Amino acid sequence: MGCSTSVASAREDPKYCLQKASMVSSFALEEREKEDEVGEKAATGLSPLAPEMLDPKAREAFSKQLEEKDWLGTLYLLEHAAQAVKADRECVLATVQKNGDAVRFAADPLKADKEVVLAAVTQNGSALEYAADNMKADREVVLAAVAKDGASMKFATEDLKSDKNFVLTAISKSCMALEYAAASLKADEVVVAAATKNNTALHVPAGPLKADKEVVLTAVTQEAESLHGATGPLKVDKEVGSAAVTQNGHAANCIDETAPMWADEEFVLSMAKLTGGVLEIDQYADWCKADAQWNTPSTKNALALNS
Repeated sequence: MGCSTSVASAREDPKYCLQKASMVSSFALEEREKEDEVGEKAATGLSPLAPEMLDPKAREAFSKQLEEKDWLGTLYLLEHAAQAVKADRECVLATVQKNGDAVRFAADPLKADKEVVLAAVTQNGSALEYAADNMKADREVVLAAVAKDGASMKFATEDLKSDKNFVLTAISKSCMALEYAAASLKADEVVVAAATKNNTALHVPAGPLKADKEVVLTAVTQEAESLHGATGPLKVDKEVGSAAVTQNGHAANCIDETAPMWADEEFVLSMAKLTGGVLEIDQYADWCKADAQWNTPSTKNALALNS
């Protein structure tokens, strides 16, 4: 009885009642905070049970949206997605397979994920710009980017741009890769030879190869329009012009209209013969339009002379 009375008395004690009320209030607050946390996680797509995982429903919803988006819409979709989506490997991988540039909006750890970055640069080589530094130093990743877009070579590390073997491999995949190689390699005989073979030499801006007649001759023999990349003096060089026009009659339009060769009757006639009479150009010297030999309908038609 004494014990019972004692407990009853304690329950009636105001201090006891206040302590009990405080405990109940604290418990209710904790429960409310837990509910709020679950709600916040659900809003961001995080699973309440596993915060590091995206909620399956959120992933499924994103996947459905992704299917409906075009190339540009795909980019915007990831840009405005919740952080949980941007950090979800499955969502990001699916997105960059449709638009490689979307990797720019991925969480930083995924920008350093080789599979994700490879998928991005395979879809769009220029996506290499947004990859982590370790990916820009990865040979496989950079070569995949260069194969898709030679200009992406500019995003590679300086070490790769200075690596002779790597550059040789890169220019075999794209004619633009040499443009972003180290200056020392642009003057390297082996690299120059490979570049010439692959017709990449004239893609080097303000480089010595553009003024190298042998290189230019080789290039225009393979692709006449390479004449566009040659330096001024070689653009009006008769031998180079002949080689270009022989490869493609339309290359005559790449030759400066003030070039002395257009006043050379022998040159114009030889070009007409080499190309089967196909010279679509209106820069001929006055003599060739006035000369009697050009006044027959068949000759004018064959040479496409503009009056």
